Amino acid sequence: MQEALERSRAIVAKVEAYQSAQVEKLRAKNAVVIHGVTNGLYSHVGLEKQIRRLVAAGVEVKLAGANEIVLDWSFNGTSIHCGQKMRNLWSIICRLVNTNVLFEVGFFLGTPPHPDALQWFYEEATKMCTTGITLEGENVPLSFRNEIADSQAQTVTAGLQYNICHFGCDQSGRGANLLYGLRKSTKFSKGLGALLPPAYRKFWVEWKQQQPAAVHYVPKDGMFQREDVTGLVTPIQNVPLPLIDPPEAHHGIWGGEAVIKGFQKRNQYKRRVPHFWVPVLRRSVVHSRVLNDYMAVTVTDRTLEQIHDHHGFDHYLLKTPACDLRSMLAIKLKKKILEELAAGCPKLASDPIKQQEYLREYACYLEQYTPEEIEWYGLTYGEAISKLIEQLKEAGIREAQDGDSEAMKGLNDSSSSSSWLSKLSFKPKNW
Repeated sequence: MQEALERSRAIVAKVEAYQSAQVEKLRAKNAVVIHGVTNGLYSHVGLEKQIRRLVAAGVEVKLAGANEIVLDWSFNGTSIHCGQKMRNLWSIICRLVNTNVLFEVGFFLGTPPHPDALQWFYEEATKMCTTGITLEGENVPLSFRNEIADSQAQTVTAGLQYNICHFGCDQSGRGANLLYGLRKSTKFSKGLGALLPPAYRKFWVEWKQQQPAAVHYVPKDGMFQREDVTGLVTPIQNVPLPLIDPPEAHHGIWGGEAVIKGFQKRNQYKRRVPHFWVPVLRRSVVHSRVLNDYMAVTVTDRTLEQIHDHHGFDHYLLKTPACDLRSMLAIKLKKKILEELAAGCPKLASDPIKQQEYLREYACYLEQYTPEEIEWYGLTYGEAISKLIEQLKEAGIREAQDGDSEAMKGLNDSSSSSSWLSKLSFKPKNW
């Protein structure tokens, strides 16, 4: 027992001396170490410890980005006895920036991984020649073979050398940074959607991904609540109601309200029945000072309250995010107001005093947007794709001459869907 402890202590002391020498060599060469802390399956704790040690020693450490898949640990573990338990000594490997030089930055103690994990890595990784890895090293003599059990990872790692690619990563290396599976595909993952500028994606986040304000329910503050009678403590869950935006909602300004579909129990002894709650609509006239125009639109009581609270129709549109406006009419008017302000309010050129007054009053809203963001603001996905195709055609890109026909066909099919109100048949009663 005592001999095993002494042997373990001697090995650990030798490892620490080796790690210190490697760190000194890195610091002397002013090297930048690149790592992939999220690229490994079992080495996160050990690698993070080594990264903290390198940073504390003054070595510059950089996280691997796209197209920088790194090998962060190897399978050449040396079994040692620590007390009554047998541990494996795993080496941690990093790659120098913009080079193919692998560098052994240290070790950590761990238990042997599950044998099934070997299928995600190159075969014969245990034969890796760590003694050949030096800072000045040329091409590191590795004994890896370009064979891997997983077919998907084999396709990805076909052209990579001195690297290990894990299951779920693509050629850009983005998937390798995911701990819990693949990233969900979105409209901007492939095709023409991937070519849309960040200016439109900013609007898309504000319109579709940002959490809208609670309109049809009163959110509760805090995390838990206690029942007054029973004293039972339950978590507070502010779950937004599912809302339906009929096409008629985009021809008016409903102030964030929408149609709610649910059930209504009208009698104690009868089953519940489906019911639609529709906002109370009215026709009203609103005035835009920037556009210098009066408009007759369909509004709700909440719309009028919001306009009064914001001290004007223009302030209401400019202060309210797209997710709360909901209506395409309101979003288009907001875009038009921003364009008018960016152009200097040409519609008020006949009254220079009022023109300068409005420009000073609404100048704070222009600071939130760049000219490119105003250009792409308020466009639907189909309109953004059409605008992108036109820009590509003007640039003379041959691939854009035909456009994305399948995507445009799907957009046309979705836009031609009829209203749910038109599907209702209103038949007169036979008196």
